[in-house]
Order: sequence, then structure tokens, then C-alpha cells
Amino acid sequence: MKSPLLPVATLVVGVAAGLLLDKEVVVKRGSMKADAVANFPTRHNSGERERSTEDAVLADFIGGRTPGELDAEEVYRLLLPWNQRVAFDRTFGNTQEDVRRDYRLRLLLRKIPLPVLGQTLDLARRGDVSFSTSHEIFAILAARDWDNAMAWAADQRDTKDLKSAALDLMAETNPDLARVIYEDWLNDGTAGRSGSVATTIARHEAGRGHAALLEFLEGLPSITERPSISQLMRELPDEVVPDFLKEFQRRGMEDTTAYPVDRLMLETEDTHPKEFHRWIESLEPEKRSRLSIHRWNSLG
Repeated sequence: MKSPLLPVATLVVGVAAGLLLDKEVVVKRGSMKADAVANFPTRHNSGERERSTEDAVLADFIGGRTPGELDAEEVYRLLLPWNQRVAFDRTFGNTQEDVRRDYRLRLLLRKIPLPVLGQTLDLARRGDVSFSTSHEIFAILAARDWDNAMAWAADQRDTKDLKSAALDLMAETNPDLARVIYEDWLNDGTAGRSGSVATTIARHEAGRGHAALLEFLEGLPSITERPSISQLMRELPDEVVPDFLKEFQRRGMEDTTAYPVDRLMLETEDTHPKEFHRWIESLEPEKRSRLSIHRWNSLG
């Protein structure tokens, strides 16, 4: 069953900004308070206008009541019809109304009191809501109460899936903090295999330049699900792509990333044609001919 909550990336374009981490987040690595990110730009820092807009959106959604007036059973019942529709409607997520309702559900989960959110998660885990949906509810809980959420997750049979969902959300809203936690989990072997976490953090690193991206990719263990390097190259300015490719080969990263240079270069034919043609012309005639046949066959 698909999750009734759309993937975070679906909402980032517009409405998902409302899910930026609250300052009450508690973070692993010495169990630091989120003081280190208290000044991180969020919608919450921009004043009462956003809050009043959010309150108006929720008031319309929950019949003029406030989030604090709802109990867990009522929140759970709001999730059920959406969950049921997604189970049978393959067009879910294709309309603006789908995205709007999904945003309101997420916003409600972020606004209800923490005890009610925890009880809602418990109902979802025991009820008719899919596991993937419960993972997303958990991610919002973790964004508000990290240490307690992680302690609870440690005793669940799907621990790594829960933690991956929490880190997926954090990677979209606070990639710097997500990287710190992700690297800790990689080092102690508790990280899940979610490729989306690594991809989101890698996109963020690409925004800092090709050197930062290379450094992050080089540090990923071989067991990690790899981001698509050719896709990440689209995040880089065109003028630094030659340096990225040159350094990728110089460091022998096709071995450390399990991403062969030939594959990477073939994938750049459409995105970076100048670099592709420069590379293809540098090859020995026999290899160039072999790759040309491969490209032709792949088109068929």
C-alpha cells in the first residue's frame, strides 16, 4: 500500500517549507540541544504572518478548531479516508488538491501536542494505516522530539526504516545537521539503506561546489545505496563540470563509488554534450567503436 502522505520532495517546491525543523529538536552527537541550528533560516523565524496563515489553513481543515483541541482518535480518523483512497486510486498525488490536503495533514501532525502525536503514531501502528505512513508520522515526531523518538524506534522491528524516514525529512529541511547524524549512523552501523538521504545531502553539497560533492561521495561506505552521480552533476555549474570529471577520475572514484567512468560519461551525453564529445574523441578507436555500438543498442 502506498503512503497517503506524499514524498517530501513532492512538497518542497512550495508547501513543504512549512515542515522546517522546530527549535525544540534534540540531536544525537552528544545529545546536543538544537542550539547549533537555532538560527538556521526557517519559516518560523519570519514572524506571525506564516503562523497566522498556517492557523487559517488548519482551521478550514478541522472545522474551525485548533490543533490543541483534537485528540489522537480524531487525528487518526482524518488519516484513514486518505489512506483508503491511496490504496485503490493510482491517480493519487496528481492534483493540486491532493498536494494541498497532504500538506494540511503534515501541518496538522506538526501542530498537535506531542503526546497526541505519539498516541496517533501508536494508533497508526496498530490500526489500518500502512507501515510506510507510520514511518512518515514518526519522522514528524522525530523532528519535534529527536532523542525520545530515537529511543522508541530502537525497540521496533523496523528500526532502520523508521530512522531513515526521520533522516529523509531532516535532509530536506536541514541537510547540514542531517549529514552529521548520517555520518554518525554510518560509522556505528545503524544507518538504513535509504538512498534518498545520501542523494539529498549530496545535492546540498553540490551547491557548495564540486570539491564538497567529491568529498562527500568519497566518504560514503561501499554498502550505501549510491546517488546517481550523473544526476548530481546537474546541480553543478557547467563551468566546474570538467574539473569535477577530471578529479573524479584522478581519485579513482569509479572504484570507491562503484560508478564506472564509462557509464558516467555515457550518461552525460544529453546533459553535458561538450564534455561527452571531448571524452569520446579521446578514446582509442576500438573502444570508441565498441561504445558507439552499445549506445546504438541501448536506443533500441
